[in-house]
Amino acid sequence: MLAILALAAAAARAPLAAEEAPPGLEPGPRAAGVGALEIEGLKRTRPSVVERLLSPFLGLSPEELDLAEVARLLNDTGLFYDIEASIRHGEGGSPSLAVSVKEKSSLVPIPVVYSGGSGLTFGAAVLDSNAFGLNDKAVFVGMYNPEKWSAIASYARLPPGPGSFGFSAFTILSSGETQIVDAGDEELLAYEATAFDLGLALKRGLGPGLAVEAGLAYRLRSVEDEEAGSVQYLPLSLGISVRRSSWDGIFSSERSAALEAVYALALEGGSYPAFEARLAFEEPLLPGLRLVARASGLYAPEAPLVLGEGPMAASVAILPSDFRSSSLAGASAGLEARLAKTGPGSLTALASYQAAIAEDAGGEEIIAQGPSGGIRFYLAKVAFPALEIRLSHNLEARLTDFSFSLGMRM
Repeated sequence: MLAILALAAAAARAPLAAEEAPPGLEPGPRAAGVGALEIEGLKRTRPSVVERLLSPFLGLSPEELDLAEVARLLNDTGLFYDIEASIRHGEGGSPSLAVSVKEKSSLVPIPVVYSGGSGLTFGAAVLDSNAFGLNDKAVFVGMYNPEKWSAIASYARLPPGPGSFGFSAFTILSSGETQIVDAGDEELLAYEATAFDLGLALKRGLGPGLAVEAGLAYRLRSVEDEEAGSVQYLPLSLGISVRRSSWDGIFSSERSAALEAVYALALEGGSYPAFEARLAFEEPLLPGLRLVARASGLYAPEAPLVLGEGPMAASVAILPSDFRSSSLAGASAGLEARLAKTGPGSLTALASYQAAIAEDAGGEEIIAQGPSGGIRFYLAKVAFPALEIRLSHNLEARLTDFSFSLGMRM
């Protein structure tokens, strides 16, 4: 489920911000506490979204109120740029917290083209990082290749603060041929299947960027193959996550960690437990240069073959795109540097070293390691790569993989 909810996170990060420079306090008489909010520049966003976010600052004295924290909270929504915050003193009244913002484009249509192990896949995605003006995140994706088609929709409301609640919902439908290969890209199994997933999760904020989540889902794999077999499950999940983001004028970076425990209650097949973890650490080192490190893993040794996960579950690109496993882990660490900035966006180069361990569909334990690198192009208002060309080499299997994606890689 973490991989699906990552789509909502991508929508949350979609528009990039211009560099903020909150001014200092405006001169004026001192007052006991801030008694009102003044918000300027909203167009699509509902005022209640900003009022709820900034309400903890009401009642603070101007000396206690941190204007940089006000700007950071507004920036973390992913909705605004050119953020200015100040204290205003009215005649004879209590001071007010005044914020002025410019709204980013939140509705982003994206063409999708991906070339990998399954051949050429194409489609389209629509991301809305401010659905209905409520700072909700909506994602709609349709994908097609000659062997398989899929459709994905998700909707998420992030907890606005500690003690508040949010939710997320998703559905996935796909049909066609699924191929499963080993680490050397040799086919182990191919079967026709129809897949349907539906899920709902409730999230509660515990602190800045910290939240717990409980979810219920339905998973169906209708398989026309005796070796693979059809399955139906009701996965019950409980997870905890922490996430902070930053913008240095060049990169939108995140630091996040998530842990999820799942018990898949069988309607058809056998019940099993599963655990999934993800870590991300992106840190600017110099202007235009950042460290990018990721690690993730899935442990579900009793899960059926048709519910195996691919290389993205291990945060690596050195395994073939059609590789599947129910237990795998991996890590990647490297650098990303901006090569050029143009009107439409920025061109970057990235290089990393990756390692993974897994059990393939044939029951063989494998270890993979090797370098991966390529180029990315970020549109000026989109935080994930609009274009990526990557070359990865698995030293253990002596296998080189080339991938190309335009828009989103699913």
